[in-house]
Amino acid sequence: MDLNAKRVILSIDPEFSKWIPPLTEEEYRALKLSITKDGCRDAIITWNGVIIDGHNRYDICNKAGIPFKTREISFGSREEAQDWIDKNQLARRNLTPDQMRILRGRRYNREKLSAQGREGRNFGVDNLSTPKTAEKIAQECGVNEKTIRRDAEFVKSLESFAEEHPEQAEAIFTGKGKSGNDFKTAKAALKDWKKEKKEKEKQQAIASISAVKEPNGKYYVIVIDPPWQYSKRAEDPTHRGRCGYPTMSIEEISKVEIPAEEDAILWLWTTNAFMHEAYHILDAWGFTPKTILTWVKDKMGVGDWLRGRSEHCILAVKGKPLINLTNQTTVLNAPMREHSRKPDEFYSMVEQLCPGKKIDMFSREPRDGWDQWGCECDKF
Repeated sequence: MDLNAKRVILSIDPEFSKWIPPLTEEEYRALKLSITKDGCRDAIITWNGVIIDGHNRYDICNKAGIPFKTREISFGSREEAQDWIDKNQLARRNLTPDQMRILRGRRYNREKLSAQGREGRNFGVDNLSTPKTAEKIAQECGVNEKTIRRDAEFVKSLESFAEEHPEQAEAIFTGKGKSGNDFKTAKAALKDWKKEKKEKEKQQAIASISAVKEPNGKYYVIVIDPPWQYSKRAEDPTHRGRCGYPTMSIEEISKVEIPAEEDAILWLWTTNAFMHEAYHILDAWGFTPKTILTWVKDKMGVGDWLRGRSEHCILAVKGKPLINLTNQTTVLNAPMREHSRKPDEFYSMVEQLCPGKKIDMFSREPRDGWDQWGCECDKF
């Protein structure tokens, strides 16, 4: 630790300093009084000569001509330095709840992106790495994993909000506005903005679906993966409701027109959360359930109560369809890929079992021999 002359000039990175929750006027006065009386006892932390902790101490010392010490820390990247700043700031006792949320959420989002880069591919939200990241930061911060994920969503919303309303976003981060305490006004504005944005996205998605051409006649084989509405966790980024489709209520799904021949087979994808409702939907569509195929994944994702490592597809029929049954079982072992993407092995099985004209509804991937319906047919 080196004692610096009082006129030493250190570099200040505006981005780094902006990321640090500011002191209140009272806190700044107390720090200034302490340094003036006892000197600068804590070193100013730098990285490549840039201040990453101690901006206020540096400002006070320079203005008053008080000597200070520095301590250089080595980081491998700017992201590592940013993560250290957030982790260090979380130890402060004077943070507002929103400042705590921002620091935790930024750490999660940054580490998740870093993990994606290390793997060289873009993980879906159901990937095993996501819970590990949340679990790690949750343990460090003394909260649960759901809190970390909600914090991450809050940060993303605030960053988007800041592009249109920078002063109000700053008021939320600082706990006050430049023209007085307009924190509550800014919070209300953020809430309204999120509501309007969500409704706009939903209407755009609905318009996209409405623009999709109608199915080409009727089909003997139908696969459908409805956008189930997880209303209990509307802000949780780990559920299906975060996909590009607008979520649909049980009533709305029940009213979807199924382009089925008089003798047809339907495969309805569902999760544990909607197994009960799926049977009522089949009744509304005029199909009789026969059995359940369970997709066993190679890794676990998220889930309520128990971590999910399976997904289900109900086989249902209308009339007397043809099917080439031999010795197929109710279990399909296949790897998990991007969020909501179904395994190729499933479609190969259906093609072997079910002859006739086929359609994939709410489709996200084109396949030879299949018609598609949906607004994300080229997603994968």
